Amino acid sequence: MRGNLHENLELDNLSYCIIQEENRLGGCNMICEFCGNEFKKKVGQKFCSISCGLANRAKPDNSVLCSNDSISAYLLGFLYSDGCLSKEKGGRYRISFSSNDYELMQIIHSLATPHKKLYKNRNGYTVVSHNQKDIECLVGLGMPERKSLVLQFPVLPKELIPAFIRGYFDGDGSVYFSTTTGNKIPYTYTRVKFTCGSRAFLESLKIILEEAEIKSTITRDNRPENHSYYLHVNTKESVLRFYNLIYQDNELLLARKKDKFFNYDIV
Repeated sequence: MRGNLHENLELDNLSYCIIQEENRLGGCNMICEFCGNEFKKKVGQKFCSISCGLANRAKPDNSVLCSNDSISAYLLGFLYSDGCLSKEKGGRYRISFSSNDYELMQIIHSLATPHKKLYKNRNGYTVVSHNQKDIECLVGLGMPERKSLVLQFPVLPKELIPAFIRGYFDGDGSVYFSTTTGNKIPYTYTRVKFTCGSRAFLESLKIILEEAEIKSTITRDNRPENHSYYLHVNTKESVLRFYNLIYQDNELLLARKKDKFFNYDIV
């Protein structure tokens, strides 16, 4: 599925380049994406009229969090790390996915809100969804609005937990080299780290990892102004088991983060 999504995005980019050139040469006839009528297209125009553009924006967002599949589990994990459930001024709930990875956010945008814009800000990109089914799903899982310090690990089918962990890892996890000088002999090893403001969330994750024979430790940031906790996977054997656990499928992931395991000679 991930390959098809990338192919579709490449075709969209190619179509856009062709349209740009046609516009430069005097415009071209296009089909309105909402009503299907033909119209003379200008640069950046997708609809034949303002009313069609507004009506398209009123289309319901897609549900992407409630299906019992690995893509929904991944997106849920990613939301738990780099997203939020919040209430707008009018009282309506919204779901926000945020990341500085444009490629991943394009995919999430195409799945959740293809008729809306992908918002860009100084910290990266944001996808905003108002899908009621997904909102009810998050409320049912107990996801709070201000989740950072009170987040709880959700109850999920066992087969979906690896994809959920991969989604959270792609948001608030890292793999990196660390060097110790124990016994005055430098030793470099690979570590996996999760960051979370909720110790309870990491304690639940630790239990799940232990069931897969992945050893980990939890520490607290010692800076007074920082309320973060860290879960570390330290030994090479445990890091390899962690890799095998979260990459059981490759339907949705941050490729650059997965590649680090190869760069560090873990797999």
